[in-house]
Amino acid sequence: MTTKTKSSRPKRKPPATRIFHTKMNGKPVVKKEISNREGRFAIVDLKDFERLSAKGLTEKHWMANSNGCSHLYVRVKIDGNNSQVARLIMNEPARQAIGYRNNNRLDMRRCNLVPQKPRYKKQMVRKLPEDIEEKETA
Repeated sequence: MTTKTKSSRPKRKPPATRIFHTKMNGKPVVKKEISNREGRFAIVDLKDFERLSAKGLTEKHWMANSNGCSHLYVRVKIDGNNSQVARLIMNEPARQAIGYRNNNRLDMRRCNLVPQKPRYKKQMVRKLPEDIEEKETA
């Protein structure tokens, strides 16, 4: 009988993130590869990419993550928490909703990002029936 032994191959490192500089509509942009979506790239204005780079956020792996409703958002892990890159670009707080003019959530150029009002669930206001209010006043 032959027994299978564990392979002594070293673990594969994740591929290095590829970054391309190009122009869109005459403005310089950066295309950064999404680490968990092979062949997909996030598009960011060069100025914003340099600002994120100064904070050390461009060396980290950017990932596309679902919000549970089949919408993918580009996120980066900061201090153990996932943060949306679009919010970091717009300098918006965590609860601020960000809209995308062309509905492409990988296109994070400033001309495509729009701050929106948060969509919180409205709390139901419970009204008392008139007869209960009359009994209390009588």
